[in-house]
Amino acid sequence: LLVQASHVENSGRNQTNREYMREYVLPDWVDVDNLRAKMSEDSTLTVEAPIPHDRIPILNRQIKITQ
Repeated sequence: LLVQASHVENSGRNQTNREYMREYVLPDWVDVDNLRAKMSEDSTLTVEAPIPHDRIPILNRQIKITQ
């Protein structure tokens, strides 16, 4: 998943350019064909990465109990 953003601000004779780029490696079990992204009014980006039920990883964890 690659997230890119840019912003240009002009104030009189000055111009400010800001750019952002970040790459995220998604787990194999994520359904990348159904990723969804939305931007809120306060410029917060939310990305939803669904996991199909048949791909949910089974995580086994053992915890040692001591007295």
